[in-house]
Amino acid sequence: DGGPDPRGYNLPTAPEIAVLLPGSGYSDVVANRDIVLHAYGGGIKRITETHCAYDSLHYVLLFPLGNDGWHIGIPHSRGRGNVTALEFYCYRLMIRRGSNHLHLSGRLFHQYIVDMYTKIDSRG
Repeated sequence: DGGPDPRGYNLPTAPEIAVLLPGSGYSDVVANRDIVLHAYGGGIKRITETHCAYDSLHYVLLFPLGNDGWHIGIPHSRGRGNVTALEFYCYRLMIRRGSNHLHLSGRLFHQYIVDMYTKIDSRG
């Protein structure tokens, strides 16, 4: 009939999201998640998932102002060491009064959650 396949536009039927990462799931996952930047003056800079700019560089639509993401060495407000990735993302994903732009971002928000879960899980 020449028209688009109507099954291609169905709404999701399962409330689950999955992620597939290459490798064994241990040490090689972190190495494959780096962002590689090519500078105007030449040269390459690798941004690892533990860099404060990783989230805003990978999710430009969610963080257009370049908000810092989790990185190693964020001091805990209660003076008990550093903030863990789990604590940081629990705080970031909380629903608050006012702006909840992350929660209104649909599938990109789902991808962000899965990606940050992978970051937390790879950190142990």
